[in-house]
Amino acid sequence: MFRKTIASVLFLCVLPLLAACGAKNEIAGCWKAELSVLGLTEGVSTAPEDNYILLYFNEDLSGKNVLVRDGQSGDEMPFSYSLSDGRITITREDGQSYAFEYLIDSDILTLKEANREAQFTKYKG
Repeated sequence: MFRKTIASVLFLCVLPLLAACGAKNEIAGCWKAELSVLGLTEGVSTAPEDNYILLYFNEDLSGKNVLVRDGQSGDEMPFSYSLSDGRITITREDGQSYAFEYLIDSDILTLKEANREAQFTKYKG
């Protein structure tokens, strides 16, 4: 009887850990979109492929975005993020938060906010 009780307690302690192992952060990785797609072309003088934004989502729910203009990497802006029911909330270091609906279809990440939508491609570069 004592062994069954101990086994049951251990099982109940380990079960949440096993469930967490199966959970995968599908948004983790790097995503890229051309600035022209996002309407951010002011001050850009080169071809669209030289002007883009990279969004890095880390497994630990931290991340950063990097603007690349005219082929030159700009400032990195760190953030944290949370995921819940098809929504992502991105919070910058200054406390400003942005909430989006998100959808991942293969290597395409779509972020939607009100009447705007932006698509990012999984970036492996």
